[in-house]
Order: sequence, then C-alpha cells, then structure tokens
Amino acid sequence: MADDSGPTCAGNGLLMAVSVMSLAGCVYVMATYLYVPALRQHPAGIMFGMSVYGAFYQFLYLIEASGGATECISTPFIVDLALTGQETYMLIFAIDLLLALKNPFTTSKGQMNYYHVAGCLGSIVFALVSRIDSYDALFGFCWMDTTSARLAWPLSQRRAAPAGIFFALYILVIYSISLYAILRTWNTLLKGLPDTFMTRKRIHRHLKYYVGCFVFYWTGVLVTYAVYTFIPYSSHYKCQAWQFLSSVLLSKGMVNSVIWTRTSNILKIISQLREFGYVDLPPHDNSINWALRLEILTFTTRGICESIARAEVQAIEGIGTDRHIKYTQIEEIVLRQEESNTVIFYDYAPHIFRYLRSIAHVSNASYRDALKETTQERVSEGKSGAFFYFTQDRKYLVKTLTHEELKFLLLILPKYVTFMAAHPDTFVTKFVGCHALTMYGKTVFFIVMQSVFDTPLQIHERFDLKGSWVGRLEGRKTRGTTVVCKYCAKEYVIGGTHDQMCDLNGGNVRHAYDNVGKDLNWNHHMKLPRHIARRVAKQLQVDSHFLQEINCIDYSLLVGIHHRSFRVDAPSATTSPDEKPFHQANLGGMSVEEVYGPGVYFMGLIDILQQWNLRKRVEHFVRVYVLQQDRGGISVVKPAIYMDRFQRRVVKELIFDLHGENAELHDALSTEDHRPSFASSSSSVSSRRPVYAANDTFLSVDPVTPRSSMNLFASRPPLADEQPTTALSPQPPYQPMMDTPQSLV
Repeated sequence: MADDSGPTCAGNGLLMAVSVMSLAGCVYVMATYLYVPALRQHPAGIMFGMSVYGAFYQFLYLIEASGGATECISTPFIVDLALTGQETYMLIFAIDLLLALKNPFTTSKGQMNYYHVAGCLGSIVFALVSRIDSYDALFGFCWMDTTSARLAWPLSQRRAAPAGIFFALYILVIYSISLYAILRTWNTLLKGLPDTFMTRKRIHRHLKYYVGCFVFYWTGVLVTYAVYTFIPYSSHYKCQAWQFLSSVLLSKGMVNSVIWTRTSNILKIISQLREFGYVDLPPHDNSINWALRLEILTFTTRGICESIARAEVQAIEGIGTDRHIKYTQIEEIVLRQEESNTVIFYDYAPHIFRYLRSIAHVSNASYRDALKETTQERVSEGKSGAFFYFTQDRKYLVKTLTHEELKFLLLILPKYVTFMAAHPDTFVTKFVGCHALTMYGKTVFFIVMQSVFDTPLQIHERFDLKGSWVGRLEGRKTRGTTVVCKYCAKEYVIGGTHDQMCDLNGGNVRHAYDNVGKDLNWNHHMKLPRHIARRVAKQLQVDSHFLQEINCIDYSLLVGIHHRSFRVDAPSATTSPDEKPFHQANLGGMSVEEVYGPGVYFMGLIDILQQWNLRKRVEHFVRVYVLQQDRGGISVVKPAIYMDRFQRRVVKELIFDLHGENAELHDALSTEDHRPSFASSSSSVSSRRPVYAANDTFLSVDPVTPRSSMNLFASRPPLADEQPTTALSPQPPYQPMMDTPQSLV
C-alpha cells in the first residue's frame, strides 16, 4: 500500500518571532515620528500611516497565532483592511510626488490629513471589494493559515489553497503607478535652478529608494511563491519553501523600519543630539514643494521685471494704444528655452495695470526695484491654501490665483479700473499686475497687489472681519505645535527649548506666529477720531456697494493694529491719605501711569475675487440644509445679503454708525457715473453708452493657454501705424471705441 504520509510543516515559533520583529519595526517608526518633532517633515507622515496599518496587521497575526487555531478565526474584512492599508500608503507616496509637481503650493499639514482620510477610505473600499470572491486575500495571513492546514493533510489530498486575486491586482496597480511616478519625475527633478538641485536630487534618491524597496520586496515575494508552487508536495523542500515564504510575508514591518532609517534624518538627529544636545535641521530639507516653489518664485520675479521694461518700451513706441487691445492683451516672454522644460511668462493687460500703478502713485522704477529682491515665501493655512510672498520692502504682495479667480478678475477688470480711478481713497485691494508662469508643463497664475501693511511699524494684532459668525473664532495654538514665524518665515515649535529666537535684528527677537483674529475675537470699538471714523465708514459703504455690484462675496476687512504706550495723569485724591489705605486713595483704588493699546490702525478690503456662482450656491445649500448651520451667520450668502451684513456688523458696530447719512449715501451711489476717467468728455451724458460691455472683456477667453501664434484680431481692420504685439487673447469682433487718451499709455 502506497505511503500516504508526507512532510509535515511546523515552525510556528519562527513565524511568530518574525512577526514580533516586524511589529517592533513598525512601533519604532511610529515612536520616533511622534516623539521627535524634527522627523515630522513631509512626507514622513506617509511612512507613519503605513507603519500604523502594519503594526495593526502584525498584532492581529500574533493574536491569531498565539491561540493555536488551525483556521483563521479573525474577521477576514479586518485582515484585508490592515493588509491593504500598508500598500495604500505606498500608492499615496507616488501620488504625492506627482501632485507636488502639479501644485507645489500646498501645505504639507493639510495635505497629510487628506492623505490619511483618503488612505482609510480607500482601504475600506478595497477590503469590501476583496470579499466579493469569498476567498481569503492572496498573501494574507488568513490565506497562510489555510495553506498551512492543507499541508498537514494526507499527501493525496493536499491542494493549493484558493485565494482572492484582488490584492494581487492591487499590488500590480501600485507597482505601475510608482514606476510611472519615478519615470515622470526623472528628468524634471534633475533639471532646474542650481540653488535647488541638491534638494531635488535628494528627493529623487529617496523616491528611488522607496520604490526600489517596494519593488524588491514584492519581487522577492513573487519569486518565492513561484518556487514554492513548482516544488511537489512530496518533496521535503516544500515545507522549507513555505516557511520562508511565510517569513517574507510577515517581514514587511522590518522593511518599513529600514526605509525609515535610510530616508529620514534620524541618524543625523542622533549625531546632533550626542554632539550638541539639540536638533538643528532646515525645515525644507526633504521638501520637493520647497524646491519647486523657489524656482517658480525666482522665475516669476524675473518675468515681472522684464514685463515692466517691455511695457515701458511699448508705451514709448506707441504699441497697443487701442483701449480694446489693452484689456485683451497678453504678452509672452520666454525666460528659459529648453527642449524638455521651457519656462514661459505671461503678462496680462500690461498697459492697464501700468495705468493702475500710475493712479496708485507707484512708479515703474520703484516697482521694479522692489520686485528684484524678494524675501520669505509663505503658504496660507486658510481654506484657499494660497502661496504668496512679499517684496523686500514689504510694499507688494505676490499671490497665486486659481483659474476661476483669474477669469473673474479679467471679467471685472474694466469696472475695477473705473472704480479705482474714481475713488482714490478706496480700501479695495490695489492690484498692480497679473501674470502667469508655465514650467514643467504646468501653468501657475499670480496677482501682484499693494500690501495693506506698508509701514515700518510693527503690527501687533491682525484681524480678518467679514461680518459673519459661524466659524469666526480663532483659538490659540497649543504648546508643541509647529508654526511659521511671521517675521522670518521659519518653522519653530511653540514652547520649544531650542531655536526660539528670530534672525530679525541680530537674533534679539523671539519667534512669533501670525495669529489672525476673526470676528468673534474682536472685542472693542475702533478708537478713531470721529471725523476719520465717519470717512472710513462712508468709504467702506461705497466699496461694499461696488463689490456687491460685481457679484463678489467672501471679502473681508483686514485690520492691523500697532500698539502704543500712553502716559496718563493720576486723578486727584478725593479723600485724605490718612482716612483710607493707600490702595484706595484714588477713587477707591490705585491709578496707573501708563496704558498700552491701539495707536495706529491699518485697513484694507482683501479677497475680492470670490464670486457668487454655482459652486458657492451649492456650498450655501450644503451648509444650511445638510450641516444645519445658521444661514445668517455663514460667509457664503448672496452678494446683497453679504453687503448688508458687512455694513451692519463691521462698519456700523465696529467703526461708525452713519445714522441718517445712509439715505444720502444711497442716493449718491445710485446716481454715480461709473464711466472711466479716461473716457471722452466731449459727448453728452445722454448719448454715452457704457464703455465696458459684458462681452468686451475676458468673458469668452480661456486664459490658461495663451499662445502668441493665435490670429486673434482677424476681423479687425489693421491700423496704419500699428505694430504687432507679442501675444493677444481671443475677443469678439472689433467695434469702434472712444479715443483713448495718452494717460493710459
């Protein structure tokens, strides 16, 4: 009779030992990430999330193995969730690199929160999908338990354990995307400015290490699995191959610890702690976002300076004097010509913004000189996540725009020019330039504006006032939070023991983060002289009427306060010092010699490029009817409602109550002539038509892809002395317009 026995597989203790070491590796990554703040540099949070899922998976296996059961007793869904969660973060790492190339202006903190949520939801969805075939996921420990149990069967009954293929397909997808990411960024990260070359080279090296370890690990798994499959069940090597494959599958946590040690700065941190007793690492040491932002900042500044010079030359030579051309003109400047990475700068309506600078009393020379020396960048932590930087003298602010904001600005530009020319005392943001930059195949839009805080005085308090109250309370940041200094734009830890001094004034000033208060943080009436407060209130009402007219919402009054100390005279004592104790001598108390409070106010209306459109209507519906928020207190309301609330809760309650002056102001606004100051004055008022029609702006223009080769004015008869501009944008057929005076040129 044939021998039906075969080799039996043991070695459960070996697998538990491997699992314990993997669990220790995951705990090592999580502990160092949580307790060493210097290691929390982007994208270290990706490895942290991967290790959390890995530790959970190893913990489930150890519970399973310690029970001695021959069948998987854990919930298959939970096992699949932990198994796929680890690999999802490998996919997130590749996606993060691709997104950094697309938009390097995102904050790593907010980005990582989205990654964690997306990773969790994606793992849950995949775990649910993997249960469709009712088999345990291939390479999961439930599949391992089933296979181990079948190896103990009689030799004639031994068969391969059925397994679900969804996890194997998922691994293939991750492998493909990771390979695409490394090929997509190969040339991109190795070209560019010399100042960022070392950072880009280091990021690319780390990416290759991440992807290389991932590919090497799963290649080892597949090779081992293939060898195990081809070994017959009667061979004594079958069990040895199975034990080796099981050990490799359970060693993923150790791979995470090796990658973490190699790509993080933990070895450098240990060296600094031993030598100096503290850690001093640059905040952007491993940030591809920083490298790309620096390149874009450099090229943007260079492009703005060249566009100013070009506009001056065109004005002298008389190019582009037609008003219609001025509003639709786009100048194209090639800053760097390379086969794979050409950098192109676009200047929108250069002569219009040149005119806006003139009415704002900004000379082209001072404007150009200010932009030549830029200082620290900053990424907004607000909802927009906008990137901006100040010039060296802090007179101008360069800020990124979305495509939607750019189209809205170009749409309202004629009305904006008219209003700014007619109201020199307006608080509305003064735009002085609009540009775009195309590099690495991506286009980024910028707007240049005058800073609200153009002053040598220190701004001690900042407030952002909208008039709404839902979500309009800003809390203090807790101890241990990493923030950005408002003076030097460097990261520091609140309450830390090291690196708390700012580089400003020779390092004699402590770091301070820019805590901008909101409506519910404001607790006093502005202490302005009565006649000044009245003028401020009137102008803000005029400004808010204009913003309501152009369908704008979500704007706010940015207020900066410079505090001063004031000496006060002590009130005369009403009683003899002998009658009452000294601490009650002055009206029952003690007088002070000096008070500290608001001394100078700075104000400006900001964020005026948010229009009431379909997206805002949907947001209003969701916040009111789904989230059940107060419809009167949210910021997303109709422009007329937003204007009324702003005038009531900000202008009237905080600055000045105009009382019966509102009716007179309303009459003035209703009869105000909004014609541009450069319109012809020879025609009568009754015969004048609006200088800017709805279709006379960028309403039908796609400003994302401006190209100089487009024949944009084919329907317009050429002028006798006209010289062609470099690039123009599409427009409606030409219609005769009023003569444009030389002031716009």
